[in-house]
Amino acid sequence: MYIIQALLITAFLFHTEELVAQSEDPFRIAVSDGNVYLYLLESPRTDFAYNFYRKDPGDSDFKQINEDPVRGVAYGDQLKVVLGNQYDQIRRLAEVTSEGAMLNLARGNSTEAIWLSMTYPELAQAVNKLYIDETAPEGEQVEYLIEFLNQRDEPTGESYQKQVVVEDHVLGNTEILNVTNEGKSVTVEWDYTPVMDDDVAFRFNVFTNQPSEDNYQRVNRGIILRNLQQDTFSYTFNTESIESEIEIRVGSVSITSAPGPLSESVTYLVQDNVAPSVVQGVRTSLMQDSVQVQWRVSRELDAAGYYVYRGTESDGEFERLNQELIPINQPFYFDRNLTQGSLYLYRITAVDESGNESEFSTAVTRIVPDNTAPSAPLNLTADLNNDGNQILLNWSTSELPDDFRNFVVFRRVVEGRSPSSNYSQIAPPNLRENSFTDTGSDYEEGALYRFGVLAADSSRNFSDTTFVDVRIPNVTPPDPPNVVSAQNRDGVRVNIVWGGSLSRDVGSYNLYRKIDNREYELTEELESDLRSFRDEEIEIGKTYTYAISAVDTSGNESDLIESESVLVKRSNPPRRVRNVRAVQTSDGVQVRWEPVASEHLAGYKVYVADRSTGNFEPIHENLISETSLTADTGTESIWFRVTALDITGNESRPSEPVRLIVP
Repeated sequence: MYIIQALLITAFLFHTEELVAQSEDPFRIAVSDGNVYLYLLESPRTDFAYNFYRKDPGDSDFKQINEDPVRGVAYGDQLKVVLGNQYDQIRRLAEVTSEGAMLNLARGNSTEAIWLSMTYPELAQAVNKLYIDETAPEGEQVEYLIEFLNQRDEPTGESYQKQVVVEDHVLGNTEILNVTNEGKSVTVEWDYTPVMDDDVAFRFNVFTNQPSEDNYQRVNRGIILRNLQQDTFSYTFNTESIESEIEIRVGSVSITSAPGPLSESVTYLVQDNVAPSVVQGVRTSLMQDSVQVQWRVSRELDAAGYYVYRGTESDGEFERLNQELIPINQPFYFDRNLTQGSLYLYRITAVDESGNESEFSTAVTRIVPDNTAPSAPLNLTADLNNDGNQILLNWSTSELPDDFRNFVVFRRVVEGRSPSSNYSQIAPPNLRENSFTDTGSDYEEGALYRFGVLAADSSRNFSDTTFVDVRIPNVTPPDPPNVVSAQNRDGVRVNIVWGGSLSRDVGSYNLYRKIDNREYELTEELESDLRSFRDEEIEIGKTYTYAISAVDTSGNESDLIESESVLVKRSNPPRRVRNVRAVQTSDGVQVRWEPVASEHLAGYKVYVADRSTGNFEPIHENLISETSLTADTGTESIWFRVTALDITGNESRPSEPVRLIVP
């Protein structure tokens, strides 16, 4: 009811603005039953008063028609007494809670105050917005003057004047155009045709009656206002029952509350045309050989039963499964006509006793499982292209099921830098061809990849997986080893140490050796986890240079990394020369000594000095292989020492110094 009232008030506000705008001032006049209604819809202030004057035909002056200045009530409780039984109705419509608020509203100049005054003449009179002249001569044209008074009942100089013929205003004709209903809610439409230029129809009333009775009752509890901008109007009300006839009439009401002529009566059958509410709580469950559909019992009092519908797409067509209505208290249905692997959607409707069918319920899905897996792919092959960046997979299949969905292709690294036991799916989800080209991997050289292919159906059944392995050729040599060093160990062996290659696919290391200035020769093939080697096949006095390379598992060999050259020699020099003698002869000084026994003896050096503790200098450049030397050393060089040198340049300690013997 409050919603209807709110809509009526909105129309009311619009209508009264249109109505007041018909004249340049808020002074309105209407005639009903010979009485002249003088409306002053805007009040200058709360303490105003009026004097009313009328000039009849033949009069030269206006005559005052009120004995005392006309004022409205001063207090809210006075307004309540004046309005009597109408007070509560007006208060609810105005949505105020006290007498004082009601008085303040009615006195004001708001749009709401205007339409309240024009709807309820008693209210307009109480707040001094309406004066009724009951003595005007009927059928004559008279002129009215309204004089404004201040608090001391003195004229303010402000006034209104207007002429009117004292004849009842005749309201226009109302004709019902159409009646419709939605259940117990009935909507009536009508038009209104004025018969006078100054038509004062302000609102309408709608009346109903049972056929064969003559007791029309007004059904609009609020006010139905006339909008001057339209000719067609409508109102919606509720009836007490359906499937029964009612008679409807509509009439207009003037601003004086005088009713106009009623429309012709229209008899209308209020049909039950409202479908039951949508069925709620639909759910499905999978049985051994069927799908059970269940739902909540309809709460509609006139519900007669249910229909079950089934479809395969939410926006597609749905087929009704049951020809006869399912009883209202049996909210379930068993669907046995099923195809495995199919998806079904179910909707339910409720039907009432009048045959009205509800809207579809929310669709509920159910997949009938298919537990039969497709056959596995056959003859899977994998071919690497020449550029090494694509692998083409091909396979064959036996007969595929009707619900075949796609092939699933996946891949993992079995051997490589980052082997994994987990597979990655590499094909798009809609792959249905018997081939696939893998281009999505930067293949690792030398790595072993394993590919798998399986078939899947729409029920997510998966075939066995068929596998194939592909080894990616390794054509890039590994990184060379790190720094290589070689160290002589007392002429017995040379120790070679190197840092490993950074490449992860190293399978071995090759150790090369060259002697003196010869070419490198492969000496050893070493396991990949070794970082050192001892070369014991060496000769003292020879110079060795070593180089090492990394070899990957595919046989690719890195560049050589060379060591510094190593001279193989003993750490201990030959023993000290003994029994040195120096004798002056006619040929010069002859120096003799005892031979030094050494396997790697290279020769001897003879030194001379002027004193035993002096600075000994060699007296020859090349080594002497014999154990004697004759040389001209001069007269001052009279002290001699001898050393022995091996082939690696190790020199013994000098012999004891000996003095030259002069015979």
